[in-house]
Amino acid sequence: MAPSRRRACLAFLASCLPLVALASQAVGSLQPLRQLQVARGARLGAVSYADGEVADDVVVAFGPAHDGDGADLLPALRRALAADCVVLDRSHWRVLRLRGEDRRRFLHSQCTNELAGAPAGALLDACVLDAQGRMVDLLTVADVPSDGELVIVASPNRGARLAAAFERVIFPLDRVECGLEPRGRSALFELIGAGARRRAARALGVVEAELPAANGARVIGDVLALGSGSLSRAHDGACCLLYTSPSPRDGLL
Repeated sequence: MAPSRRRACLAFLASCLPLVALASQAVGSLQPLRQLQVARGARLGAVSYADGEVADDVVVAFGPAHDGDGADLLPALRRALAADCVVLDRSHWRVLRLRGEDRRRFLHSQCTNELAGAPAGALLDACVLDAQGRMVDLLTVADVPSDGELVIVASPNRGARLAAAFERVIFPLDRVECGLEPRGRSALFELIGAGARRRAARALGVVEAELPAANGARVIGDVLALGSGSLSRAHDGACCLLYTSPSPRDGLL
């Protein structure tokens, strides 16, 4: 596939598919990542949402603008996904962390899934509803017992609303703390395709068998590996990575 056509495929795919890997970095450390992406053909822009929230420096496409609906790219895209994997940037998605002994009981009371009885290291989907029963957000929740926390991935424009809603119902005797990571502290990537798990394992320096199953989360070194979750459920080979180092790993990008 020609480089220009490959970049167009990535741009089309980026408009259609969601999260798979999460790299946690220090505030302001996204700049080296952005420089790398721009050097490889990324185009950055701001994304505005109906509720007024704005995410800056979002990777909106790779390569030159592509006219049309991208349907002509689908055959080449299918071949690319079958041969290896595609890495998508989702750095504008929000990350919340719940800590404390009551974290499971608290989140269980705020969402629709059975969190209180979930096994250690579970990866779950959970809907949060408002008082009228309307959907607020669909979360991906990872239990990280070794760190004593629940890691929550929320939609790009729902993090602040969820954090505020949680804080309103945390009572003084509740042993739980809620934290919303500032924008720019985390870099989120999606790896999908036949070679997604192979690429993730190579980046982590492990064999594929050490990666978690689709419904699990596992700490590997200084990385939290997530099976997939609701955001990538349609892709059996997808997996997520939560880095704690300040730069992208060799073998991932």
